[in-house]
Amino acid sequence: MTDQAVTADAYFGEDENPAGLLSNWGNSPWLVFPALLLILIMPLAIIFHPTWVVLPAVLWSFGMIATIIKLTRG
Repeated sequence: MTDQAVTADAYFGEDENPAGLLSNWGNSPWLVFPALLLILIMPLAIIFHPTWVVLPAVLWSFGMIATIIKLTRG
């Protein structure tokens, strides 16, 4: 099924880089998987936290949400 999805892009002439990124850096699994793990971990860090962790956790969560939106648009 994955092969059909991959070849469908070529069949329909879709751009390989729909977001217009220079090097397509955002589609690397080295970026995506840690981002998803941190999205899952951060709510726990907000609930069970020392005080200093709250602001970075909230900012990181918004940053990861923005990253996911950027990676999935297009």
